[in-house]
Amino acid sequence: MAVRKREGQQLLLRFAEGSDLRDRLQEVAKANNRTMTQEILFRLEASLSEERATNPVTSESGLKFLAATKGQSIAKLDARLNELEQRVKALEGR
Repeated sequence: MAVRKREGQQLLLRFAEGSDLRDRLQEVAKANNRTMTQEILFRLEASLSEERATNPVTSESGLKFLAATKGQSIAKLDARLNELEQRVKALEGR
């Protein structure tokens, strides 16, 4: 029997005492033919992608994402956003 090497970073996750979240995730993962890990990662990615799509710049996480990808500080990006919003308002007023 071949042993599969696991790659990636490991995260220890604890569920609150009395929570049925683990059981619900297990049921959904089984229904979707996924492992618990696959189901959790799928749902996290979908949630973060939706957040980025619906509010990519004005949310704090969106600003952090942009700052990280552009190598800029959040303050600089926030100032740039304000500048662009003022330009748009000026153009709308014409």
